[in-house]
Amino acid sequence: MIPALLLTTFVTAQAALPPCRVGALDEVAFYAGTWQVTVAARMSERGRWEKTDAASTIVADLKGCAFVEHLETTRQGQPLQLLAILTYDHNGDRWQYAVTDTEHGRMQTYEGRRTGDAFILRGTLEVPGGKVLLRRTLRRQSADAFTWESARSPDQGKTWDVTTRFEYRRSAGPGREPPRQ
Repeated sequence: MIPALLLTTFVTAQAALPPCRVGALDEVAFYAGTWQVTVAARMSERGRWEKTDAASTIVADLKGCAFVEHLETTRQGQPLQLLAILTYDHNGDRWQYAVTDTEHGRMQTYEGRRTGDAFILRGTLEVPGGKVLLRRTLRRQSADAFTWESARSPDQGKTWDVTTRFEYRRSAGPGREPPRQ
């Protein structure tokens, strides 16, 4: 009798998942949480790196079909807020990422796939005189750490200039130990 009950519970749990929740999103289940973030950014290829601390909260939304991030930091001494959404397009077999912030105000979108241990997403930015390719790379370091790296290419991907590195470390919470360095 117990095996039938377990099977019924398993089938009911599987049926309760929305179609967008099945599969690939499990690969980024680590992503949700409250994070301490070190941000290293520069404005140009030869520019000086500015390092700041940030706080980020990433929550699963839409029944687990999307991850929504709110990050707060500073840039050049001014407050900066960022809002991002990460999801997976099952029909297109690709990851999608959209981000906006209080400095730029525009919504930048990226799409891509997992390659080895990295999620590599690309977008395009129109600038005076043409287009610049953008790349965001997500890498899981451990259960309590991951990185996002932003880069741009003015030459159609022949060379890449890293502009921002985000190093996430899970924040200590009730019953949690701080991440080990």
